[in-house]
Amino acid sequence: MPVIAVDFNDVLAEAKEATRLALQHVTGLDIAQGKFRGKSDLSNRTIFPHPEKPSLNRAITSWEWVAAKELIYGPMFYDLTKPLEHAVDAMRRFAQIGFEVHVVSTCGGLTLPMAIHWLGLHRIPYVTVQTGVRDKGPVYRKLMARVVIDNDLKHLVRAPDQAMSILLSVEPVFMPPANVRVVSGWVHAYKQVLSVL
Repeated sequence: MPVIAVDFNDVLAEAKEATRLALQHVTGLDIAQGKFRGKSDLSNRTIFPHPEKPSLNRAITSWEWVAAKELIYGPMFYDLTKPLEHAVDAMRRFAQIGFEVHVVSTCGGLTLPMAIHWLGLHRIPYVTVQTGVRDKGPVYRKLMARVVIDNDLKHLVRAPDQAMSILLSVEPVFMPPANVRVVSGWVHAYKQVLSVL
């Protein structure tokens, strides 16, 4: 059976949106959907508006970032972390057409029981789940993945040479490597995989 290796955060699960919601909860700031860029907002000291008092507009602190992550990977994980649009359907279809689905995550906050429970809640088929992986390249090669879907280019450049590498990105990518196909969502990712079968 051909193997498809898939990242968890922001590929299967909307971790960025969960982070935005948790940060709103922790900070009281109005962090609008579509304006939030993730951890870069912390390092860039992006200013977010206070919903009631413009004088309280400010950046997110590192303490608030940690507190939000503790909420996400703690009591609010299953409430905040939703599947990306069309991800569940694509994973089910991949399994139906004969792919072994393997989930691989570098996220330190995501535990194996959490990932397995989340996948079960959404009835996403999988063969294996690996969390806390430091370097996905060797994992993708060991799995002999025919297709690798990730949202981080650095993980795809270390994928097996024979694998179709798909970068799931809503942002434009300047000059991606020739072996990486950039798509904006799961519908396009699914079509890319079907095009080589």
